Amino acid sequence: MRPDSEPRPTMFREPASAQAGGYVLAVACLLVAVALPFHPPPDGGFDEKPSILEGTPLWGPIHIAIAAGFVLCVPAGLLMLFAGGKAIQPWPAALSWASIAVGMVFFSGVALINGWVMHFLVAKGARETDLVYAAFKKDRKISSAAKFDLVGDVDDDFNPERVALHDKDLVVVGTFFKGGTGYSYITLSFDKASDITSVMLREVTGDKKFDIIVRGVLHSKAPKEAGGGDVDREVELVYRVVNGNIKRVFGA
Repeated sequence: MRPDSEPRPTMFREPASAQAGGYVLAVACLLVAVALPFHPPPDGGFDEKPSILEGTPLWGPIHIAIAAGFVLCVPAGLLMLFAGGKAIQPWPAALSWASIAVGMVFFSGVALINGWVMHFLVAKGARETDLVYAAFKKDRKISSAAKFDLVGDVDDDFNPERVALHDKDLVVVGTFFKGGTGYSYITLSFDKASDITSVMLREVTGDKKFDIIVRGVLHSKAPKEAGGGDVDREVELVYRVVNGNIKRVFGA
C-alpha cells in the first residue's frame, strides 16, 4: 500500500491544464458536430456557389458555429502543450498539438468569411441580378411572368445563371454573367409562344455545363407535290451560351 502522503503518479506535467484543454476540445467538437448536419453538401465541387449560399437561410449561423469550434481548438492545443507529459510524447504528438493551435487560426478565418461576408455578397449580387432582369423586361416591354424559369450553370464562370422564357424570348442573366451588369437573349424560331412546349437544362456533352433544351412544334407548308396543306413537326433544339451569347448548336 502506498502511504497517503506519497504523491500519486500523473500522466501530465500540469494535470489542470490537460483537464481544461479536454473541456475546451469537448465544447469545440460539440459546436462543429451540431453545425455540420445543416451544412449543404458540395454541389459539383468545393467552391462556395451563390445558389447554395442564397438557398441556405442558416448559412451565417452554421459557419459562425463552425468558426467558434475552430477558434476553441487554438487554446485547447496550447493548453495540451502546456500540460506536457504524455500529451506531448513522442515528439509527433507535440507537433500535432502545435499544428492544431496554429492551423485552426486559418480555418477560423475561412469559416468567418463564409458566414459573414459571402452571404452578404450573394444577397447584394442577387439584388443586382434582379435589376438586370428587370432591365431586360423593360427593354422587351414584358409585364407577364416567365413561362419557364430555371437555374443552372450555362456559362463559363462556374456559377449558376437564371434562364427564363418570356413569350418567344429566351434570356440568360446571372450574378457573375457578363460581370453581373448585362443579359443575353434570343428570340426562338417558333410561330407563336404556345408552340413552345418545354425548356430544360441538361448536360449533354460531359463538360459540366448545362445546355438549354427547347422542345416545341414547328409549322410549315407541305409541297404541292405532296398534296399541300400544313405540316406540324415536333422538334428539339439545343442552345448553348458561348462567350456570353446564346447560340443554337443542334436541332432535330
